[in-house]
Amino acid sequence: MKKNIFTAFTLLLLISCNSNTPKNSINLTERIINMLHTQTAAWNNGSIDSFMSIGYWNSDSLQFITKKGIKYGYQSVLKSYKRSYPNKEAMGHLAFTNLKVMSLDDNNEVYQVYGHWAVIKDSMSASGVFSLIVNNINGQPRIVIDHTY
Repeated sequence: MKKNIFTAFTLLLLISCNSNTPKNSINLTERIINMLHTQTAAWNNGSIDSFMSIGYWNSDSLQFITKKGIKYGYQSVLKSYKRSYPNKEAMGHLAFTNLKVMSLDDNNEVYQVYGHWAVIKDSMSASGVFSLIVNNINGQPRIVIDHTY
């Protein structure tokens, strides 16, 4: 009986260790989702600075792509956000829905995240889709490319 229990336990351990989804992938996927929720909370509290610092790569190589063109660099994107959303009222209420997260590499260091966004304000609402490329930089998920339409 003890031999059967030991064999069953060993078999379950081997199966869990050889899962097709690496543990660091699950962990980073959860951290990416948490990052997006934390960004949403920062936005809804009226803090573009926090929204940016929570998720975006603070680098001149950051890319932000919209139908208006491409912005390069953290400071450029931050300045654009502040110009478009000068105060909490202008920012409205942000929500992300239909989020999908998938690893793009064998090391689970680069991810694509896509979904829908909506900003709801009294005077007007806007919505669209987004696709993010998120890298694991110094152990933290950071948006390195943002396509928002």
